[in-house]
Amino acid sequence: GNVLARLPTELRTAVLSQLEPKQQEEFEKGLSPEAHDFMHWTRSFPEGTVARVLSQAVWRVELGTTLGGALALLKAGGDSIEVAPNLYVTSEGNLVGVMALREVAVLIRDKKSGEPLYEARATNDGGSPSINSLLGAMYEAALKDFPASGANPRRVTTPITP
Repeated sequence: GNVLARLPTELRTAVLSQLEPKQQEEFEKGLSPEAHDFMHWTRSFPEGTVARVLSQAVWRVELGTTLGGALALLKAGGDSIEVAPNLYVTSEGNLVGVMALREVAVLIRDKKSGEPLYEARATNDGGSPSINSLLGAMYEAALKDFPASGANPRRVTTPITP
């Protein structure tokens, strides 16, 4: 129940929909009454229904907030922030921008000495909602000059294959 309660709403619904009703009830015991009712409501729609359930439990800051302030808010939000791959920037409660926060890092160390041999990071600031199609391209960009080190930071364009 506790693990289930920590999953984002869409994933929780997808997991529960694969179980038999008795198994669903067992897993739902750890949910709050509101979350339990919401799960029953989302599964009440016919199979094949297409919709996106939007969560209000997102990471958002007011315009002008520093990066340090945004990260402190995320850290303090803990379990109350359900969706954090994007930072929603608002001004007086109105959405003014969305920052996609995606980064991968590569660190290769010498096996004997532990000294870093190669280190690189890659970030993505595109608008794609899914990181699954981006990960390969991000690692490819991070390893573009391997084993040499290129000038950093710099922009690298890597094609994405679906």
